[in-house]
Amino acid sequence: MDKDDLWVVEHFGELVTKYAGKYVAVVNETLVAVGDSRKEVEEKARAIAPDKMPSVMRIPREEDMACLLRTDVNHFATGAQDIRNMPPLLKERVGRRILC
Repeated sequence: MDKDDLWVVEHFGELVTKYAGKYVAVVNETLVAVGDSRKEVEEKARAIAPDKMPSVMRIPREEDMACLLRTDVNHFATGAQDIRNMPPLLKERVGRRILC
């Protein structure tokens, strides 16, 4: 994972809150573009930093994550992994009971 990908991971909760369902581009650990399509966002990011390859991703909506989390919770609940190793975002969502 490069620095921009790590930045996305560290700011994931904030990105979901502000930009759910949108595409975002990160360059040099800075959010540089937000939009409705990958192409639009990548073009904006390349215009801002033409010599850099932007990290572009779609930010999931809460409901997109809820169904995925249910699978993860079932995985942890079966004892397949130690619950202490549950990712922080999953712990937060489980605590708020956002499940399908």
